[in-house]
Amino acid sequence: MRFSRRKKWAFSLLETLIGIFVMVMALLTMVQLMHSSLWRSSVVEERLQGALCAQQKLEEIRAWATEPANFYSDWSTYDNVVVAAPNYPSIQTTTTISDQPISSPSRLLETAYPPAEQRTLENVCQGVTVECRWGEGPQNRVELSSLVSAPPGSFRADDPLEITPGPATLARDSAMSFQVTAFDSAGREIQGLTYSWFIVPGPGPPDLSRPAGTGTLVQQSRDGRTAEIGNWLLALDGVTRVYAPGFCQFAVRARYNGQETLSSVEVEML
Repeated sequence: MRFSRRKKWAFSLLETLIGIFVMVMALLTMVQLMHSSLWRSSVVEERLQGALCAQQKLEEIRAWATEPANFYSDWSTYDNVVVAAPNYPSIQTTTTISDQPISSPSRLLETAYPPAEQRTLENVCQGVTVECRWGEGPQNRVELSSLVSAPPGSFRADDPLEITPGPATLARDSAMSFQVTAFDSAGREIQGLTYSWFIVPGPGPPDLSRPAGTGTLVQQSRDGRTAEIGNWLLALDGVTRVYAPGFCQFAVRARYNGQETLSSVEVEML
C-alpha cells in the first residue's frame, strides 16, 4: 500500500515537471514570435518610409521639369546628389539622371537598320533613378526608376522651319541637297522630328507670273532631315529624261505635338 502511494506521488511530480517544461517552451516560443513580428513590422515600416521618400523625390523632379527652362537646362541640381529626406532624417536619398533617347517608332523596328540610319528622339525624356537608403545591406534600400518627359511645346510662330541653303538655281541633270531644322516657341532646335518633302510646280510670291517648272525628288533621309532635288523628270519609259524649266517650290512638312507646319525654298530649273 505504501509502495503504491509513493509510485503515484512520483508520477505526479514527473507530470508536473513535464507540464512546466511545456509551458516554459510555449512562453519562449510566443516571445520569439512576438519579437519576430515586431522586427518584421519595423522592416516593413522602414521600407514603406523609403518608398514614400523615393516617390516624393520623383514627384519633386517631375514638377521641376514641367518648366521648359528647367528641363532643357543643366540637371546637375539632381544628378548624383545625396540628401537627407526632409521628414525622415535617417534616410539618405541619392538621385541619378541619365539621357534616354527613344527609338521612333519602335526599338525593334529600328534595329533592322544600321546605327547611323536609326531614328531616335533625342532630348525628349530623362531617366531618373532615386535610391533611398537607411542602413547597410540590400534589405535597407529602396530604388525607384522613371522617365521624365519634356514639357509640351509648340512651333515657333515665325519661320518654324529653316531650310538651308536658301533659294537655288539648278542646271539640267544636276541635283542639290537641302536640310531642314525646326525650332520651338523658345527658339530651341526641336530634335527627333520626321519630315516629308515634296515639289510644288510654280514660283512663290510675290511674282507668280514667272514660268512654272518642276523637278524630281531624288532621295531623302529616313527622318527627312535632308533631301535632294534634281533638275529632270522621267518619261513614261522610266529611263528617258525630260525637263520642265522654270520655278518650283521644294517644300517640307513637319508635325510636332499635334501641330503641322510647312515651309519651302524656291528652286529655278534652267
